Amino acid sequence: MSFDDAVAELSQAVPAEFVLVRARLEGELRAAGDTEGAAELKRRRRPHLAAWACNQLTHRDPDLLDDLAAVTAEVADAQRAALRGEDADRLRAATRERQEVLDRATSVVVATLKGVAPDPSAYEANIAATLDAASLDPDAATQLRTGVLTKPMRAPATFELVDGASPPPAPKSPARERQQAQREVEQARKDVTDLSAKADELDAEQASAEMHLHSAEVHLADIETALGRAKDNAKAAQQALAQARQRDEDSKKELRQASERLRQAEARLAALADA
Repeated sequence: MSFDDAVAELSQAVPAEFVLVRARLEGELRAAGDTEGAAELKRRRRPHLAAWACNQLTHRDPDLLDDLAAVTAEVADAQRAALRGEDADRLRAATRERQEVLDRATSVVVATLKGVAPDPSAYEANIAATLDAASLDPDAATQLRTGVLTKPMRAPATFELVDGASPPPAPKSPARERQQAQREVEQARKDVTDLSAKADELDAEQASAEMHLHSAEVHLADIETALGRAKDNAKAAQQALAQARQRDEDSKKELRQASERLRQAEARLAALADA
């Protein structure tokens, strides 16, 4: 096993089994002589659940990521065309289609958290932001497609593919108005992103608290079950002790009675001997 193989396998481990899988993989790397890789793997921490869920999409349904990248590129082309004064309907249709694909991908990823997180919907905003970022930024896309994310990404403030391209020079009046409108849209998007990031942090805190509560409730249920068994065992032990004490008393009573019979028999025998 190579270090990269170990990291890939660890990224797919169910969060509840992360520590056990990490320990096993660390041992396999050490056995293979890769002590440095084993030490590096040991330092890896359990990924944020939103990041873990996005990793699963990379492993299970990469075609959906391809669809999102394709519709994002179409929106970018349509946006540039609109800035040149061309058909604005194309931009509206492309934007709507991209949102539909993003929503579908987000729903698929959220669904992977069923049975893993107490409230999968609490991670929806972080998941959507990560997929959004990966569709716009090639570096972010590369990180996501490796399938080893440890924390969610933050969506960019403006819709702009990070490819070095820039819009063409602005024509006069109508185009200038469109650019002004575009700047207003971008500012509004930035405001929404900032507020969304703050909401994401609060959602993450809430989700973490819910997970701790869920774990505590499970632990409490185990303790209550063990306590119930202990009470049953104690009751059975008390009953057995009472029975043992009763048998001991009965045995001592029989011993006293037998001793008395022996004394009386010996007395009669002695009397007969004297006669």
